[in-house]
Amino acid sequence: MGRSYRKYQDGNICHVYCKAVNGNIIFYSSRDIIFYLTLYYHLARRYGIVTRAIAIMPNHVHSNEQARTTESFISFHRDINRIFTKEYNQEHKRSGRVFIKPFGYAPKYKGKTIRQNITYIVNNPVVGGLCKDIDSYRWTLMAYRNSDHPFSEKIVLNKASFRLRRSLTRLQYYFDNGIPLKSAFPRAESQRDSPTD
Repeated sequence: MGRSYRKYQDGNICHVYCKAVNGNIIFYSSRDIIFYLTLYYHLARRYGIVTRAIAIMPNHVHSNEQARTTESFISFHRDINRIFTKEYNQEHKRSGRVFIKPFGYAPKYKGKTIRQNITYIVNNPVVGGLCKDIDSYRWTLMAYRNSDHPFSEKIVLNKASFRLRRSLTRLQYYFDNGIPLKSAFPRAESQRDSPTD
């Protein structure tokens, strides 16, 4: 990836930040964010990455991560950037990098600095003016610590439509088989939604 990883030691807890090229908006829709998140967690499972916090902003991503080895840390970020860029460019009919290369990271060694970093990450959308509090922004996932359906009514399967039940079965299949949602998330061109919806 064209940089030294000498600061990274096996098992380090790090603040990782991935910024868009030229500060461009990356995440135009919930679809873009959901693809990134499912890819992120699919690869995190593969490489044994522990994520304590994540915030997906319109033009960058913050996360607090811990990898068992330097190799798994590097491989995780190499793969997420490569796969996301390929799919994103295909989806948006563009070419070139999406994120600045290399990504940035800063090891956090003490309990207090780790806690401060987690607070910084989840509070990023509030400071950026995207929401009024950390629970009202979907893309830190903080609202899920109190509820498994914070932004919708609870789904009652025996009352759900056939299409919804079929979609949930499909999602479960993708999850069980470690497949990110790129091809499981079709949409018409006119169906765009805001990342903050």
